[in-house]
Amino acid sequence: MLLREYPKNELKVQPAIYAHMPTLLPRHILVGYWHNWNDQAVPFIRLGNISPKFDVVNVAFALPDDKTLGQMVFHVYKGTTPDQFKADVAYLHSMGKKVLISVGGATGSLALTDGVTQDHFVESMTSIIEEYDFDGIDINLEGKIMLDQADVDFRNPTSPSITNLIDAIWRIRAWFGPNFMLSMAPETIAVQGGYKNYSGLQGSYLPIIEGLRKIITYVHVQHYNSEPLTALDGKTYPQDGADFHVAMAEMLLQGFPVSDGAMFMGLKPEQIVIGLPAFTRTTPGEIQKVLNYLTTGASFGGKYELQEPYGYPDFRGIMTWSINWDAKNCHDFSSNTRSLLDELP
Repeated sequence: MLLREYPKNELKVQPAIYAHMPTLLPRHILVGYWHNWNDQAVPFIRLGNISPKFDVVNVAFALPDDKTLGQMVFHVYKGTTPDQFKADVAYLHSMGKKVLISVGGATGSLALTDGVTQDHFVESMTSIIEEYDFDGIDINLEGKIMLDQADVDFRNPTSPSITNLIDAIWRIRAWFGPNFMLSMAPETIAVQGGYKNYSGLQGSYLPIIEGLRKIITYVHVQHYNSEPLTALDGKTYPQDGADFHVAMAEMLLQGFPVSDGAMFMGLKPEQIVIGLPAFTRTTPGEIQKVLNYLTTGASFGGKYELQEPYGYPDFRGIMTWSINWDAKNCHDFSSNTRSLLDELP
């Protein structure tokens, strides 16, 4: 494969086709993952038929090729055609929506172990993005993003799977220019888990966030499938309930000391989205508590107390897995959450 000459860690190359894609987003957004498959649990729905309540759609997923290490492939589900899919992307664009291609998922993760696999990743992802006119990329590489035993400083990572991924994303971003969106969906163990133990999977996304923080649009940590975690107040919170969501969000807003002793600096409020499942026990009332407390500082009387008493008015919003589950549940999650987001200051 003849590789293009991608600039490294530069932001000056921007094809003309992306000139129409400013990264303007609503103050508070609803992000959803869309399944590019069909199964008995949750049926396939056309991309163009999803709920209009969503501001950003993450198409799940671009997957590793079985034959070439690092190369990614994206095949439109057989229930539609590539032309229909492209028409649906254009339709969502016409409504002001953003459509990102998500990479990996729980069963499609990969590790960029060297420069060759990095090149394959960059070339293949750039081609996919250009073919389908995606607005950006979502990093959802679970399991394979791990710290090597000798990798002890998130500010200066040495694990090849991490350093090659950081460089690859910079190269893709440089190719498309500053309007290109970048999000990521790490599990809590890979971010907040680094507070108490920085090794293996714990804290493994911290060097990625650190290396890409200048170009990250937002991070939406998965606030589900999580073990109880220790927050900034030194207390441990289980994943169910508003306290957990507020506490985990503020760790990214305020920053926290990593177990290696270095301080992970907080992200901007507009760079923080929290991930909740659409088939959730988290009720609209609980979500309202979380959003109101985070954006206004108005306590709901929980155990966790914000370190910022006035809250974070620019807190970005909510992500959900998934659009398809939301549709199966009569759009309850998207309708209720959209209303709550629209009521925020």
